Amino acid sequence: PEQLKEIMQEVFDGKRVLELGCGPGFNLKVLKDLGANVSGVEVRRELIGGVPDVDIRHGDAEDLGHIFGDERFDLIHFTGSVL
Repeated sequence: PEQLKEIMQEVFDGKRVLELGCGPGFNLKVLKDLGANVSGVEVRRELIGGVPDVDIRHGDAEDLGHIFGDERFDLIHFTGSVL
């Protein structure tokens, strides 16, 4: 519903969001459409690039400092599975 979309836009608009285990970036695309500045990290290189116009970097979530340097995020979202 439109009211829910408006509420979600208020929550995410302008926020820096990082998704760990983002796969091809489907969730990132939704959050980007709500106004968030999105980034993702994915360990499986073959999944990266499935969704255009989202920043997905290859690497292990345990090494975020190496992957993102001193970048800061307002929200970190985890959707991957632990193998």
